[in-house]
Amino acid sequence: MPDGPSASSPAPPRAVVTDVQRFSVHDGPGIRTLVFFKGCPLRCRWCHNPETQRPAPEIRFWPARCIGCGACEKACPRGAQRRGLGRDAFDRAKCVACGACAATCPSGALERVGEERSVADLVALALRDAPFYGRDGGLTVSGGEPLAQPDALFALLAAAREAGLSTCVETCGAFDPALAPRLAALADAVLFDLKDTDAARLRENTGADLDAILRTLRALDAAGANLALRCVLVPGVNLLESHARGIADVFRTLAHARSAELLPYHAFGAGKAESLGRAQRVYETPDPAGVAAFAAVLRDAGIPVKAPRT
Repeated sequence: MPDGPSASSPAPPRAVVTDVQRFSVHDGPGIRTLVFFKGCPLRCRWCHNPETQRPAPEIRFWPARCIGCGACEKACPRGAQRRGLGRDAFDRAKCVACGACAATCPSGALERVGEERSVADLVALALRDAPFYGRDGGLTVSGGEPLAQPDALFALLAAAREAGLSTCVETCGAFDPALAPRLAALADAVLFDLKDTDAARLRENTGADLDAILRTLRALDAAGANLALRCVLVPGVNLLESHARGIADVFRTLAHARSAELLPYHAFGAGKAESLGRAQRVYETPDPAGVAAFAAVLRDAGIPVKAPRT
């Protein structure tokens, strides 16, 4: 009989991905190839990547790019597109995100966000960048929440390790803590987004349960994960001394946390949400002095901090 998987063998897992970003320097050590998995259980009001929230593919529409040519209307099998300029040309209620409109749009006004990619394909893309990684770089999986696709994530991490690539995973912690040992074993580093340390604010602004998030964080730490706490700072929400002290309190309970990384909020996510037919609140840009003061509270508490230069 020929070699290879039998007819009953399960198909290799495939990941639903929104983007692959090359030469990233902000998502793990060194230069990274950054893969964005689609799907997240949280709904952060300040989400920087709203296109990764929903697990299924979506159509992104940029009205300013629409030239009213009508190509999308002819291509759409469900009548979701109509000839014309602007938002009223797209009826999202009829759309099934097949991508026919995006494939025919000559101006880039329509884009299909989310496609299935094989593990082998993603590893091959990362290997193309390997000459630039140096000692510290490698592959980072972000999102969304990578653990929303655990089979694909673990298969990708295992294949990357077999190919000699360093791996890093960015997570919001909203996943089953039982998966923590496997993640710790396969990822060389875990960037853990600690979005707030106030339970009521966290639930109000993200939908997350703080106790559940901390259980997952501690499960990762107990499994020996190489951790960094990442903290997006949003004025009027969590850019507060009390949150800085909360991060320090959590950090001190961890045996394998190496730093706290501060990420000032930016408003780019609101425009991306609008292109997906959703509204997202815009917050103020953080004052550099406020971020510096937040970092100082952590440093005074003995926490190693990575923060933007002010």
